[in-house]
Amino acid sequence: STWFCTFCTLTILANVGVILYSANWTMENETFSVPSVVTALDIFFCCVYFVESGLKLIVHRAYFFWNEDAGWNVFDLCLVVLAVYDQAMFFVWQSEEADVYNANMNFMRSLRIVKVSRILRLVRVIRIFRDLRCMLFSILWSFIPLFWCLVLIFFVILVFSLFLIQLATEFVIQANWAELPWGLKDEFLDYFGSVQQTMATLYMSSTGGVDWRVPYEVLAVSGDLSCAAFL
Repeated sequence: STWFCTFCTLTILANVGVILYSANWTMENETFSVPSVVTALDIFFCCVYFVESGLKLIVHRAYFFWNEDAGWNVFDLCLVVLAVYDQAMFFVWQSEEADVYNANMNFMRSLRIVKVSRILRLVRVIRIFRDLRCMLFSILWSFIPLFWCLVLIFFVILVFSLFLIQLATEFVIQANWAELPWGLKDEFLDYFGSVQQTMATLYMSSTGGVDWRVPYEVLAVSGDLSCAAFL
């Protein structure tokens, strides 16, 4: 019903606020223990999600995994399972003594993946708003073209890096470093000492990771052809 969907939407938004508060509180106080109010709210949210998924399973039955929202349904179901497991482990931890907890610290670290499930609940907000969902699908559908664009950029940088490294190698072998400024060789090799370093220099210069004028001025001592290839 409309009222139930509205209630679930408000619950998700409220859960987002609690997640933000809990994350800031644990960082500021340097502890995994949270106030009892936050714990109670986590239990409430977990119960709401459990009831929501249970009702959907009762209504749709096997169609729950085959309808147009099957992807979101499976995603929600996985989050519910992780949330229930998280709450169960929390109560197990609360029932242990402090020394037992310290002795099983490695076990508690292994539950970090479960804690990440709380962050994934933020994704549920996207399905509420149609425009956000449309933008998300647009990004997902552009992954394959983006991948091939990155491959193209990689090969372009690789080709120019191989060309520059050949010119740089010739310059390093033939240059009289005693007549050049002190420290220039080390700086030259830092930027153009290998194919990988040259690729990193070209990538950083084109994306703003480093001011392109700095490696350009270092490379300028090797000749005009190198400068032209760099540009």
